[in-house]
Amino acid sequence: MLGNSKRNRWCAFCIHWYDPTNSVLTPKSGRDMFDVDNKKICKCMVTNLKTKALATCPKFTPKF
Repeated sequence: MLGNSKRNRWCAFCIHWYDPTNSVLTPKSGRDMFDVDNKKICKCMVTNLKTKALATCPKFTPKF
């Protein structure tokens, strides 16, 4: 799924979502555009829950 790191508040774009290598994000043409692997699940370091890359939450903090 194509997403914008400035507009989409997805877990894949949050600093609390534990994916140190950003393996779910592939840069695409266009500013701040990324292809996001929506099947990936990682742990949220704030809530201690496993969440999908496209999940959202009120504790979102952008990593870019």
